[in-house]
Amino acid sequence: MLGLVVVSLRASAGSAAPVVAWLGGVVALYGAVDCVASTLRAILAALGVESAPMQRDPVLSASVSEFWAERWNRAVGGWLRRHVFLPVARRAGTLAGIAAAFAWSTLLHFYAVLCGIGLEPALRMGAFFVVQAMAVLLETRLSVRSWPRPLARVWTFALVLGPSILFVGPVLEIFGVR
Repeated sequence: MLGLVVVSLRASAGSAAPVVAWLGGVVALYGAVDCVASTLRAILAALGVESAPMQRDPVLSASVSEFWAERWNRAVGGWLRRHVFLPVARRAGTLAGIAAAFAWSTLLHFYAVLCGIGLEPALRMGAFFVVQAMAVLLETRLSVRSWPRPLARVWTFALVLGPSILFVGPVLEIFGVR
């Protein structure tokens, strides 16, 4: 479905095709993740299992760290927190814990893309998470969470969406969109 949406957008875009493909990919990927999360939650509810939402309105994040730690893919974020961030943070401090969690996420995504479509897209995917880790570490130093909320949201939007081409590009390639 993601591939069809982006191919359709790209075909009608002409010279703006790469930008349209990227933005279409962002919207389609965001929607697909939300749809899968909602479907899984509905299936669990039908089986009598109550579960917390996987996403918590990621677009409302006022910092990159809030986006990753509190709002986006809370299941994976929770696993990384318990098994990577907390053990490292207890021994070496919060910044080391953040770096370790992003390193694990980078390696997991890198490996999945490497196995699926090759080294060059895997390097781009990995670079996305390196940029995100640097953004979290930078915003800690800049105290972004103390900024006025509208300005903090602009910061977050720019630092998550801007480099997302590094993530979305390989995902589009998986679906045959180049």
